[in-house]
Parts: sequence; C-alpha cells; structure tokens
Amino acid sequence: MRTIKAYILISMTVLALSATGWAEVHKALKGTWVLDVDATVKQMKASPGFNDQARKRFTEIVKRMSQVLFEFTNDSLVLSIGETMRTLPVASKNNQANVSVFEGKAGEKPFTLSVSVANETNINFRSSLNNDLDLCLWKRRDVSEGAALSAVTRSILPEFSWETLPLYMHIRKADVFSNQELQFLSEFPLITLEKTTGSKSFGSTDAGTIEIAKRIKALNPKAKVLFYRNVICHYGGYTFNEQIDSIPNWFLVGKDGQPSMVRDRIKAYDTTNPALRDWWVSNAKKVCDSPYIDGLFIDGSVKALMRSYMLRQLPDGKKKATIEGYHAMIAQTREALGPNKLMFANIIRAHHFEHGGLEYMDKLDGSYLENFLSPNPDTVAKGIDTAQKAARMGKMISMTLSIGETTVSEGVDEVRLKNDDSNYGSREIIDFNIALFLVCAEKYSYLYIKDGYSAETRRGICESSVWMKALPEYKKPLGPPKGPAKRDGYIYTREFEHVSVWLDIENRKGEVTWKN
Repeated sequence: MRTIKAYILISMTVLALSATGWAEVHKALKGTWVLDVDATVKQMKASPGFNDQARKRFTEIVKRMSQVLFEFTNDSLVLSIGETMRTLPVASKNNQANVSVFEGKAGEKPFTLSVSVANETNINFRSSLNNDLDLCLWKRRDVSEGAALSAVTRSILPEFSWETLPLYMHIRKADVFSNQELQFLSEFPLITLEKTTGSKSFGSTDAGTIEIAKRIKALNPKAKVLFYRNVICHYGGYTFNEQIDSIPNWFLVGKDGQPSMVRDRIKAYDTTNPALRDWWVSNAKKVCDSPYIDGLFIDGSVKALMRSYMLRQLPDGKKKATIEGYHAMIAQTREALGPNKLMFANIIRAHHFEHGGLEYMDKLDGSYLENFLSPNPDTVAKGIDTAQKAARMGKMISMTLSIGETTVSEGVDEVRLKNDDSNYGSREIIDFNIALFLVCAEKYSYLYIKDGYSAETRRGICESSVWMKALPEYKKPLGPPKGPAKRDGYIYTREFEHVSVWLDIENRKGEVTWKN
C-alpha cells in the first residue's frame, strides 16, 4: 500500500501536468474539506472487504487520511498534508452537477482523479492509482465556527466581530503602562506584548509581560495576550537568560570561528543543539503557564527558515541543519504548550517562501503579517492569495500595515520609520491599507495600522506618533462580507454589508466606501 504522503505527491504532479485549460470548480465543491471519520468508518465497516484482518489496514488509512486537507477555490485545488502543500490549477474535462474529473499523466502513465458529491454532507475522491481514497468520505470544515487546524478550542480564541474593523495590537514599553494606556490596550481582542515590555518597571521582560497582562485582564478578562519570544535572536531582559551560558555551544558560530551575529550585534540561537531547544521551550512554557498569558508569539521564523539567511557565514551544511532544528523546536513547543494556549508566529511571507509560508503553519494557530508590500505587484498578489488561504483555513491573521516610510533590513525585517503626521498620514495611505486588509480578511483576521512597535517616550515625545490614537474608520459599521474578494488583474473588489472595497495593487490605490 502506498503511503498517503506518496499518493498526495503523485497527485500534485499529475494535476499540475493536467492543466490543458482553465476550468472553474463546481460550486458544490468550493471550500475546505477534512476527513469525516465517523462516516468513513461506517462506510468501511459496511464494505465487502471488511473483516478482522482488514481492520488494522482500515485503521491506518483513517489515521493517515486524517492528516490530509483539500481546499477548492474558484479555479484551484490546494492539497495539504503536514508541511507539504501545493496550489494547483484545475483542469477538468468533465464538470457535471456533482462530479469533477481531473486527467493527466504521472510520467507516461495516464491518471484520473474524480471528485463527486456522495450525499448532502460528504464528497468522495476516486483515483486510478490508489484505491484507499474510495473508502473515505470528506466533510466541509465550518470555518465560521472558528475551527482551526491545530487543536485550539473556541474558548481560547480571541473575540471576533464584523460589526466594525477587527483590530490587533502589537506593542512594547519598558516602563509601566499608565492606567489610560492600559484602558486603551484592553479594548483590543488580541495583543502581543513585545520584547522589553515592563522590564524596567518589573525587573525583566517575562515578569513585566505577566504583570501587564494581569492588569489588562483586570479591565477586560476576554482580551487575549501573547508573550513574545524570538526563535533566532538572543535578546536581553529575560530572567532565564542567566541560565544560557551553562549550555555549551548555544549560539551559532561562523566559518571564521566567531559568533554569527544578527545585524552585527545580536547572537543567534543554534537550533541544532537539543539543550538549547529544551531551554528555549521550557522557559517559553513557564511564562505561558501563567493564567494571564494566552499563548506565545514566535518571531524570527523567516530568518530561521530562509535557506539564504546566514548561509555564507555558516559552515557547509549548517544552515540546513538549523532549519531541521527549528522544525524540531516548533514541534516541541506545540507539544509543551498543549491545546489550550495559542501559538502564533511571524511566518507568512510571500516573497520568501514557495507557498508564502502556508507550508509551515500546520502547528500554528495564526500568523502575523509584516513586510507585506513589494514593488512587484505579482508578489503582492501572491501575498494576498496566501493571506486569504490561511484565513480560509481557520488560521488567525494579524496584518500590520505601515503609514510611514518602510525599509527592509537584511531583506527580512521590516522597519517602520516614525510618521510625523499625528493623523495617521494621508487619506490615500489609510484607504489603501484598509482596502488591502478587507480584501484578505476572514473570521479571526485583525488589522494593525501603525508606524512602529514602541510606546516609549523620550524627551516627552512618544516614539510612535499614532500610539493611543484611533482612526474614525475604526468605529464605522462594517458588517460581514457578502462573499470573497473578486480579482481582475491587479484590481480587487469586495462587498461587505456596509462597505464597498476597491483595491489597485499595481498603483497602490484603494477606495473604501462606507455606506452608513
């Protein structure tokens, strides 16, 4: 029996080869589908080949197929298994009322994959190369109920509403937040307290984060607060940093024998070191075990996963090994946190990964999106497509968009320069940012428009010109979307109950028409 992963990979190759012409997926199939375990088991037990000998094989099929996810869009099929994901054009020579047939070749061998509507609830896949799919029934995953790919329960997800623009906050301040600032923070459903938070007032970032989270929840118990940790940069300010020098070889060393530094000043974690991974995971878990912390925000994943990042600095083969170490650490973290804590990462990045970062989200509950825009409109379109797919998969999305000038350090980090206009910049920038977000947004998608991460005040001036300020658009009625965004070249449109959206990513223009 072929493994399910082998089957999926063959299917992906075949479907890519079958693109003899664009076809539209039948509307009955559109959406995301997961294995209907109960219906599948019932069908297997009723099959002529079921007996005690076959029970073990059938059990294995169910176990493996439970890892597979199918998503049909207007003109593509997304197949996912673990970290393997492909988006493929749909080419069908038979698009009947309840069946779509895909034809192609695996090498020189003809291949067909048919997808049919089995009943009111289920669909069925049949393959000429593998009979295991014949036994399985698939059901539509109801994203509207807040389902996520990880085992997250609805009770730990942030509040979400289409009533107004759903907003996110990502901020740091070494000094204690004032009562007024805490009240402002408590109004956000999802908050990441960045590195240095509370470190000056409470002695460390970990202690400060817990204390600030406690004060936020005293004002709004429903607010979800994330603890910040970087997966590659060794930042100061954490109490558990005192332990790290007892771990031999914890930091990356270059070909010259010297520490490989991030931005020429920060030591980088060597994720190939099991002791380093244990230290990182155990201390992240310790903070997240606090009843005031709802989960972990993981930064630096793009650096860790980019094959080119630090490649020239490191010995041959070391970068590949650190990527494998990163995956091991993320899996270990997911297991350590368990299903009742959120695990969020800065991971979706269209111009750095083949599939925009979706291929790395199987253990994550959501993704932060920065460095989203690019001079190339095709790259921006890929980013929009990636964000849309992640959101439709039930993943939380927090999109940060800049009102000030943006620079990109080392091709990875987005740096927002301070905006001098206290009114959030020009109307054109505001409308473009809001339009971009609304084109991508689904349930559990949140927006953050800002010019930096710091709420620090220096010489009486806050480092962020927009901290504690709100746009009038934040209070205007939005209403749920009437459907997904429509694309025509570089132009996107979308309708909400109270808003019409028009977006031009080639010319960086957006129009948001508020009906009320």
